[in-house]
Parts: sequence; structure tokens; C-alpha cells
Amino acid sequence: MKMQMKMKSNGHVTDLKTLNDLPTPPGFPLVGNMLRLDSSERHHLLDEWVGEYGSMYRFRQGPKKNIVVITDADLQNEVLLERPGRFRRMSTIETVFDEMGIGCVFSAEGDYWRAQRKVVNQMLGLKYQRLFLPTLTHHVTRLQAHWEKAAEQNLAVDVHHDLLRISLDVIVAFIFGQDINSRQNRGEEIHQLLGDIFVTLSRRIHSITPYWRYVKLPVDREVVGTVSQMVAILHEFVAVARQRMSDQPELAEKPTNYLEAILAEKDETDRPKYSDKEIVGNVLIMLLAGEDAIADVLTWTMYNICAYPEIQQKLQEEVAAAQEIEPNLETMEAIDALKFTDAVVSETLRMHPADHALFMETDEDVELGGYLIPKGTVIFLLIRFSMQDDDNFGLGTEFHPERWLAARNCPFHGAHNRKAFVPFGNGPRGCPGRTLSYLEMKRIVAMICHNFDIQFADGPPTMTEEWGILMTPRGLSVRFTRRQPVEEGVLAAVSAK
Repeated sequence: MKMQMKMKSNGHVTDLKTLNDLPTPPGFPLVGNMLRLDSSERHHLLDEWVGEYGSMYRFRQGPKKNIVVITDADLQNEVLLERPGRFRRMSTIETVFDEMGIGCVFSAEGDYWRAQRKVVNQMLGLKYQRLFLPTLTHHVTRLQAHWEKAAEQNLAVDVHHDLLRISLDVIVAFIFGQDINSRQNRGEEIHQLLGDIFVTLSRRIHSITPYWRYVKLPVDREVVGTVSQMVAILHEFVAVARQRMSDQPELAEKPTNYLEAILAEKDETDRPKYSDKEIVGNVLIMLLAGEDAIADVLTWTMYNICAYPEIQQKLQEEVAAAQEIEPNLETMEAIDALKFTDAVVSETLRMHPADHALFMETDEDVELGGYLIPKGTVIFLLIRFSMQDDDNFGLGTEFHPERWLAARNCPFHGAHNRKAFVPFGNGPRGCPGRTLSYLEMKRIVAMICHNFDIQFADGPPTMTEEWGILMTPRGLSVRFTRRQPVEEGVLAAVSAK
């Protein structure tokens, strides 16, 4: 069945196809296609269906709910650039977050999002990144000391495990200005709590039905306590920050971290603009995203450094040159000199973004790709597929970081559609942490390449991934060999902190 509606272009009346006209894989009564998609490897099936049904298709979740899948880069950008407006993040995400007591700027829409986004953007700007660099160096140096010990003992290292912890330490320092050292005491507790919360969020977001509203399984009862524990810890951090700002009133004008900045926000009556509950919800999701996403991408970056020795050597040479600008890489000028390092990170993000898909939803009836998509329809943007598509990036399934060093189209591999590069989303609702993420990843890669030669522990591994909210890589084990002696006292001094 087709429907007619007036199109804005040229004032013509155009026939639009409906959802029923979209190609769809065969399913089963009542459950639709969900039996085949109920696993952490469902991303493979969604990608396979692109080959069978094209760059825009639908599948069924249950007897009636249609989910539209898009791999066309232009259509993906149309959706992303019209948020907030015609499109929004999948509403299930906001509902699940709210039910778990984690309402935040990530899941919010409309005016509530706009108000809080201003503070987030302020603290993620270049000014605060410059101030944060010495703190970042402190945490990176501590990771270096940990890997120095592993090198001395010739240990095979599960680097994803270690990267999760430094990523948590860095985001906690950025948000709260505190050093929790996630390998010890409360830091390890926070890491475990966040992991448990992340698993539950993933399971509920992807669930066919919200069963937990009617029947709570043991895991659902346990997560209530987990969230309560995490929230209590965050309220402690907020209380400490409030006291610090009371003792140092100048922090209201010149905040040194995200928490101070958002606590300093006032409404028109000069009262706090945000409640503690809102603040805690925001920082909780920043912790979740800041820990896992960075660790996942850095794991694949280290895989690529191991897989391509010539790239590792080139990185080592570039880091040595950048250290002539500033030996500890504690200036933005030194970081900016890491052009090839930036290219390696970008190429890793292209091939292995933390998100396999971005989950969107229509906020009104819309025309998209010649189809009328009703309000409330969920849309999966398969960004990894589009970023590996040869039509967007030549030799798209191969790792070629030099493609990012060309001013325009890549002269080495043909197509180079920068509009298709959306690992952080795009438009007004793109990830505000993009530049901080690059800074952290480049600084860690520079530390690795300055201090170590790295290689696969037992030959090239068979890497696997689990798709929850993000794509979690499994299977990488690395051996570190020291490139030069550690300066006297550095290892002991860092280990003691």
C-alpha cells in the first residue's frame, strides 16, 4: 500500500512508500525476528541482512513493532542532523534509564537537554583540556608503571582489563577532580558497580518486553541495590565538592572540574539550577560511557599497533619528535604534533567504533529515503557498516591510517567520505566528549610507543566482540618489552601513589 502526501520540494505531490514496502527478513508469529537477534552477536546478522535486503530495510520486534535499519551515510546524517527535532534517541533508552534512577543529559531530550548540554560543552572545551593535561599525564604514568612491571616479568597482559581502569580513573578525575585509583579499595568497588549497572542497562534496552515491570528476576532485584550503592558514593562526591566550593567561593567563577561547574549553575532566583538527583544521574552516565567506550577503542588500537610493526615504528618516531616540543607531552602543542597518532586513532574508530549502531526514533511522521516513517518508529543506524563500506572509504575493511593525512580525498585508496565518519554521532546531539576522548587515547598511545615495543602474547589472536550497549572486544593479550630504562625513581614514585 502506498500513501500520498505533499512534499516541500517543488510543491509537487509525491507517492511515498510505507513501512510495509520496505524489504524485511522472514520472521515468526508473535516474536517477529527477535529469536534470531537474541544474542550478543546480533550485529553480524544485521550486517548480513544488508547484503540481502539493501541499505534500508526493516525487521520486526514482536508481532507489530517495526525497526528500520539504515546504512546509507546520507540518510544517517539526515537523521543525526535533525536531532532534536524530527528525530530523537530511542525512547526506550530514556525509559530504562529513568526506571533505574539514572535520568541524565545522555537520555534527555528537548529543553532539559539544552540546559545541561551547555555546562558539558563548557567543561569539555579546549581551555579545560589544557588544564587537565597534567592530571591525565599522572594517570598515564601510573599505567606505564604497571606495564613496566609486566614487562620485567614477561607477562601476557589482558590490556582491556587495564584500559578499563585507567579510563575510569581519568573520567573520575575529570568529573570530580579526585584520584580514586581503580586498582585499589573504593576504585575497584566503583569499577565493579559500574560494570553490573552497564550489563543491566544493556539487557533491558534490548529486551523484547519490559518483563521487570511485572516480574523481577534475582538479577533485577540485585541491581536495585547496586544502583543505590553507586548513587550513595556519588552523593558523597557531590557533598565533598559542595563543601570545597563553600570553602573556596572563587571556584564558582573558575571551576576546575565538571562537578564544580554544574554546581555553580544558578536559576533566575539564584538558587541551584540542578538537583543532586539530576547531577548524580549525569555523572553516572558519564562514568559509564567514559570507562567502557575509551577502553574498547584503545583495545582495538593496541591490536592494530601489534598487527602492523611498521605502523608501531612510525608512531615511535613521531612521539620522539613531539617530545622535542615538550618532553612530557603536557602541552596541547605537543599533542597536536601527533598527526599520525591521530590518524591511527581515527582509523581504529572507523573500523571499530564503540557503537555498532546508533538507536534513533522518529519524533513525528517523517519522509526518509522515499518512505513515510510514522512517529515512534525505531531506527538503527548501522554506522560501523557504513564506515567500512568501500563506497565511503576505499579498501574499507582494511586498516590504512594514512588515509586520514590527506587534505581531501584519500589519494591512496580512493573514496573518502568524511560525512560517513560518525563514531561520535553528528549534529547538535553528537557526543560532546569527542575531543577529550581523542586527547586521552592519543596520550595513552604516545606513552605506549615511547616506552615499549608491544606484540601479541601468543601470536595473532582470534578477536571476538559482544554487543551490549557498546561493542566489547575480547581476546587481546599483549607482551610489553621496555624500549629504554625508566628514569631513576619514577617507577617507585608512581607505584607509591
